[in-house]
Amino acid sequence: MKETSVINAAYSVGGNIAKIIVAIGGVVVLGRILGPEIYGDYAIVSAIHIVLLPVLDIGLGPAYYKEEFLNQQTRNAYFTAQVFLAATAFLLVTISAYPAALLYDSMNLLYLLDVHGVTMLIIGLGLQPMNDITILNRYKVLVVLQTVSAIFGTILAVIFAVLGFG
Repeated sequence: MKETSVINAAYSVGGNIAKIIVAIGGVVVLGRILGPEIYGDYAIVSAIHIVLLPVLDIGLGPAYYKEEFLNQQTRNAYFTAQVFLAATAFLLVTISAYPAALLYDSMNLLYLLDVHGVTMLIIGLGLQPMNDITILNRYKVLVVLQTVSAIFGTILAVIFAVLGFG
């Protein structure tokens, strides 16, 4: 049991390091491609993302892990709560888009935040399957999924930036 915990911790730490490297690489590449004005919009979207990310979970993950009797009814209740939180994050980002665009005098920010609202919804809906994988102690699978999604997201961001979808 102790060996398994150490291996799982190593996978978790390794996965987090990989995601950090991908994120730093993405920020550097996007900074070179986007230019100062659009990169500033990107920074605002990132700040809003960081502030609202905790809304997607609010402790549901740890509560889900500790649930002793995880039957279908309990899973459905957690999923319903997760959908509600994801929809709340989507609405908060979408509602903040227009005031933020006016505040920073950037209509490009309006488009970016609307798209990011959908991203928050997708992230929120993906948390339940990730929690299920965690409960099964499949940390290797979890790390691979998270790392691949980070790489894929960064590649898409760079492609969209190159195509001018700032």
